[in-house]
Amino acid sequence: MHRINPLNLLAITVTAFTFLVSATSQAQMKKSAGVLAFQGKNEARLKDAFAIFDINKDGRVSRVEFRLQTGDMFFVRDTNKDSRLTPDEIPNAGPKVFAAADRDGDGKLTPHEFGEASFMKFETYDLNKDGSITREEVRSVVKKNQR
Repeated sequence: MHRINPLNLLAITVTAFTFLVSATSQAQMKKSAGVLAFQGKNEARLKDAFAIFDINKDGRVSRVEFRLQTGDMFFVRDTNKDSRLTPDEIPNAGPKVFAAADRDGDGKLTPHEFGEASFMKFETYDLNKDGSITREEVRSVVKKNQR
């Protein structure tokens, strides 16, 4: 089974697919025929995400693969080890996404809030409900979240 070194996880994954791709500003993306076209770093990040999440290398991320790779993300991102995540610890979430996840409005995410956040839910990315996530589904979610 493929396990990733925590240092590589920090370097490549921020929290989940949305953060991986949305980390690069919209100015570095172009719209082509109404579809967000990924270029350069964005496509590389998406490729890197799939290299990590797609454990069996079938081009799709299953629910099991997603859970295996997201399970420890909270603790990897909790750089000050206070069991709470601040916007600084997940900067690519953006204020709206962070606020939506911060159920009690205290400006920090607990492990429970983090785990319940939409960006951590497999269903957020499995748009066609076939039990796996493709790169195109991730692109669609990112496009929707950037409106």
